[in-house]
Amino acid sequence: MAEEVQADVRILLVGEQGVGKTSLVMSLLEDEWVEHVPPKLERVLIPADVTPENVTTSIVDCSVGGEGDAYIVSELKHANVVCIVYTVSDDSTIKKVTDRWLPLLRDVYGTDHEIPVILVGNKSDGPTNHTDKVLPIMEKWPEVETCVECSAKTMKNVSEIFFYAQKAVVHPTRPLYDADEKRLTDKTRKALIRVFKICDRDNDGYLNDSELNEFQKLCFGIPLTSAAIEDVKRAVADGCSDGIVDGALSLPGFLYLNLLFIERGRHETTWTVLRKFGYESNLKLGEDYLYPRVHVPVGCSTELSPEGIQFLSALFEKHDEDKDQCLSPCELANLFSVCPTAALSREILSAVETNQRGWITYAGYMAYWNMTTLINVSQTMEQLAYLGFAVGRSTQTRAGSVADAIKITRERKVDLTERGTNRRVFQCLVVGAKDTGKSVFMQSLVGRGLLDAMHTGRRHYPYVINRVKVKEEYKYLLLREVDVLQPQDVLSSAETTADVVAFLYDISNPDSFAFCATIYQKYFYRTRTPCVIIATKIEREEVEQRWEVTPEEFCRQHELPRPIKFTEAQIGLASGPIFEQLATMAVYPHLRRVYYLHDSNLLSKITFGAALAALAGFLETSCSLIFANYHFVPELNCRTSSVQDLVCIYCGMSECEKDEPQQAVDGVMPKEDGGTDEKEDDGGNCDNTSEITGLSKHALKKLKNRERWLEHRKRKRVEEKQRKKEKRLALKEAGLGQQLRRFRGKTMEQSACKVRIAIDMSFDDLMSEKDCRRTVQQLNWCYSANRRCPEPMQFYISSFKGQCRKIYDSIESNKNQDIYLKDEPLDELFRPEEIIYLTAESDNVLSDLDDSKVYVVGGLVDHNSQKGLCLELAVRQGYGHARLPIDEFVEMKTRKVLTINHVFEILVHYSVNHDWEKSFFMVIPPRKGATKKEIRTGDESEEVDKQDLLESTEETEELDSPDVKRLELEGSQQ
Repeated sequence: MAEEVQADVRILLVGEQGVGKTSLVMSLLEDEWVEHVPPKLERVLIPADVTPENVTTSIVDCSVGGEGDAYIVSELKHANVVCIVYTVSDDSTIKKVTDRWLPLLRDVYGTDHEIPVILVGNKSDGPTNHTDKVLPIMEKWPEVETCVECSAKTMKNVSEIFFYAQKAVVHPTRPLYDADEKRLTDKTRKALIRVFKICDRDNDGYLNDSELNEFQKLCFGIPLTSAAIEDVKRAVADGCSDGIVDGALSLPGFLYLNLLFIERGRHETTWTVLRKFGYESNLKLGEDYLYPRVHVPVGCSTELSPEGIQFLSALFEKHDEDKDQCLSPCELANLFSVCPTAALSREILSAVETNQRGWITYAGYMAYWNMTTLINVSQTMEQLAYLGFAVGRSTQTRAGSVADAIKITRERKVDLTERGTNRRVFQCLVVGAKDTGKSVFMQSLVGRGLLDAMHTGRRHYPYVINRVKVKEEYKYLLLREVDVLQPQDVLSSAETTADVVAFLYDISNPDSFAFCATIYQKYFYRTRTPCVIIATKIEREEVEQRWEVTPEEFCRQHELPRPIKFTEAQIGLASGPIFEQLATMAVYPHLRRVYYLHDSNLLSKITFGAALAALAGFLETSCSLIFANYHFVPELNCRTSSVQDLVCIYCGMSECEKDEPQQAVDGVMPKEDGGTDEKEDDGGNCDNTSEITGLSKHALKKLKNRERWLEHRKRKRVEEKQRKKEKRLALKEAGLGQQLRRFRGKTMEQSACKVRIAIDMSFDDLMSEKDCRRTVQQLNWCYSANRRCPEPMQFYISSFKGQCRKIYDSIESNKNQDIYLKDEPLDELFRPEEIIYLTAESDNVLSDLDDSKVYVVGGLVDHNSQKGLCLELAVRQGYGHARLPIDEFVEMKTRKVLTINHVFEILVHYSVNHDWEKSFFMVIPPRKGATKKEIRTGDESEEVDKQDLLESTEETEELDSPDVKRLELEGSQQ
């Protein structure tokens, strides 16, 4: 609950000299008349525990003598409430109220200001009442809250002055009541209507005795007696003819009851009600009430908690008046009537399941909330706050919050490591060229046919969500259409982050598949995101695709499932097998390569028993958990007791689609397209070996190159050992044996350098196993660079868990490394204001290293497929960010993105020599063609490296010899 009452109340006393301002304060403090008072008191601070409203109160005695209006204006700007003191027996001081003080307040605060003003008539020692003199002032000046006559000498109403002043700040009248028209303000009416609808549990438009009693206990902590309830009804009935209907309190009666409280000076009662429902003094829901802080680590997602699901389900049942499991437009508008925004738009309704009349069903209603929670959790929390989720959830130890309706899922990389997940909502990107049938495909998920999909129009909502059965439980599959017109368009990280990706291509359009292939290779190749190719418009005549290989061969080369056919019969089929396959791939991404053994020639060119043995060995450690549950799948109508059947389920293939072993007839092997390939007799070389092993020619060549490389490395190591032995012997003979003593540098604890540098490993789940191994290798090089430094920097590795940590821990020599290895994320290790994220995309330039900062390098190897990710993370988490000053000192012919160890070594060298230019040229590899900034001619321009992928691999294998690189390059060229 938002509680502005905890803020300090600053009371400013103004008035003419001699009216008794100081005497009033002294009488309050001493609780008796003080005859001799100083000319002016310093600021007085009254603690909260001695005030009726439990707020800390500051009282300022503003003297008018000798300090001028500038001082008064300065104090006015800091005041919450102003008390204008006058002498009841001196008409000149009363005249000054309207001639000087009230106009001055309007000059400072504005004509329609909301600072409350209290008129204090001092020296009212006798029984005579003088309020008639100031009544015209109160009628003319609406900012005047009240008038109090008092006497510092007799202690008459002294404490009441400051009580009313506190009350005017904590429970102001003007936001609630329009004194000119004698009615509630529009903001108050709107707020109270929301309160009434939330408290109307049965949605009949009235508050019965039970609901009225629950409202009383919620707001004031004590129930109402039967007699008290009858008294309330009687008071409402006397002043509002339609306030009581059939013994229940109606909405007009509820509004009249609050008006009655305000007119009787009990506006704190209305404020208590409003603050229980989240309102602040401006009659708006507080920011903390609408958007409580919810930290979502990288790799995690947001879903509805069990409490959130229960609340929303009860809300649907409350507003489904005819109990038909659908919400009509009227019922839907009534449900969202307490929110500032209108009910669900037509575009949003197209994203969820509706009935034939277009009314949202219960399944579509819950799907909508799961969708918004995943893609825009702030919107979900805002709507839940207005709908009243937090009302009544406060306890003695904590206030109720809409954050209780949100659940943060486990990190995706942990799910991959554990090979299981408890998530309920999964996102699938839908990628394809224009007119490939993406809209029809997506609308089929919610059961809409071709005609219904056409009615949604081209400018439709980019999301569609529905429940899909995976094994024996339902998951939500959210389809998101990626808006890209050309393959060359740049996609944001949000448009490339998902649990599964579906690429759609039109078999009748020769350029359609090229669009998908380009996007895949640019953003999803070598990532851990499962991908699938879907062929649409199957009933049309298929044409040859303008790409290097056929879609089938493309899938085989990139180890993807064979293209799935989306036929006309599947349009509008929400429970179709294609959506079940997408959901299964999203839930079990660690099985994304299982299909390869099924689609490859291993199952068709070697014995079936051997194929099962090979496949079982591959799956033994990756899907043992799945076997126990995959005994029967009714959708496919086939038993799944064997490993091969499990592969068929994951690949979306039925029993009849399994490949039969192909036999060569007269030396001719049948092709997939119905043609034949003649078998070449090459004397038992690659082709025959390929048939025996089931490996392709390309795979065999890679295997041979690997064997040659291993032999070469073994030979080189022997030669290197011999050279080192000869060198040591020569040094000893020359009397230089001391140079052979092992280097013993300082530890980080002993180092005088306190500059902190951290490698952020929260991107572990975005890298393949090969990339993780390269990352660990670069971390080891970082350690070596820091260990050799005369004064090592303070080296941290954060979020270090998952696959990279397992690889790191498996290396025996890593156990004694002087590194701070932390499982915790950055924001738990360091304060956000300390963090400077280093990223090449930042506009800020790093000029120097500061001991008070932490310089973070993203632990991500393949920057080509994840451009801008580090900068986006820094901006989202509120971290500082900067780039190395490469452009200021160096001209480079290739890309400026450096490896993890390159950035680390540059910082290490700079911490020693404090020279950026020298540090760059000590680290940047010569192959990048780096030259000093001033010696480059104006005609030269940066060239794009045509072998960017090869260069990225070379950067992480610098310790290998040039001869080994040459062998690998030759193998890839073959």
